[in-house]
Amino acid sequence: MISIPNINAVNEPREVKVNDKWTALISHERHGYNKEWLIGLALLLPNDRYQAS
Repeated sequence: MISIPNINAVNEPREVKVNDKWTALISHERHGYNKEWLIGLALLLPNDRYQAS
């Protein structure tokens, strides 16, 4: 399983529809227990498998 961490996250990942076939979940903030790393992360998901929450 691949995921975007939600440990100490301030913002929820953004959901961006790329086109009719793909959706990206994007996060760009300080991740980690002490928010020591500023990291941009993204998951590219096929729309036929992704169910938005």
